[in-house]
Amino acid sequence: MAQPAGTRASAQNSMLTALNPSSRLVCLLQMCYHNGVVYIADSNNHVIRAIDIATYVVSTYAGTPGVPGSADHATNRNSATFNLPYDVACDTSNGDLYVGA
Repeated sequence: MAQPAGTRASAQNSMLTALNPSSRLVCLLQMCYHNGVVYIADSNNHVIRAIDIATYVVSTYAGTPGVPGSADHATNRNSATFNLPYDVACDTSNGDLYVGA
């Protein structure tokens, strides 16, 4: 259910949504940081988001927005699907990203 304009969630998303309308964040649970990018478990959208902290550009790093699933594709993040991901962890030694779903 969409929240009415002027709510806290609406205010938090207004700048990010203006930059990239398809990147509306719904339920943020955990995040991690690596190499200038913040990775976020966007649970209700079933995706992992990436925010470039230099440009504030929000992108879908893995998963398909609004499409739940459970396909683990370690070699191709574009094919991965998640069902309510709740955690992300960055391995700063090699750049791997771990997702709890």
